[in-house]
Amino acid sequence: MKWTAFVAAGLLALGGAVYAYEYTSYDYYVRDAKLRDVLRSTSRKVYDRDGDGRVNCIDYTITFKKEWNKVMPPAHCEIVRNYRDTHFKPTSMNHLFVRVKLGNGSRWLYIEPQADYNGYNYKMEDYWGIKYDSRFNKYGETVYWLGECRR
Repeated sequence: MKWTAFVAAGLLALGGAVYAYEYTSYDYYVRDAKLRDVLRSTSRKVYDRDGDGRVNCIDYTITFKKEWNKVMPPAHCEIVRNYRDTHFKPTSMNHLFVRVKLGNGSRWLYIEPQADYNGYNYKMEDYWGIKYDSRFNKYGETVYWLGECRR
């Protein structure tokens, strides 16, 4: 029995609602050689691209996007910003990252470019935990950030 079927059957037996997209193996256990290679290449090639004297999420995200474009369709990688100012440091976030589509997938996978590919911690929700809240994602940032960091 497939993992998703097993989880769905278990939840239905307990009277719970089933949201299959939350439990599919695609969502949680993506292993892709090109994604691994892009993450590793990003770690090796990152530098201060925007000249602010720091290597941070901006630099990692731009490097990831440029490395992705060399091996995968550019339209399958978009820069995303997550901005939430709660005036309480532990829950605030102002962060750049990417979302990608792998293979012929129609679903986006949200990736932390600063993560190393070890099979599990490269997804935004895994890397940041409860600090990351996808409701605060801002899309359409790619052109702006690629223009900001021409170096």
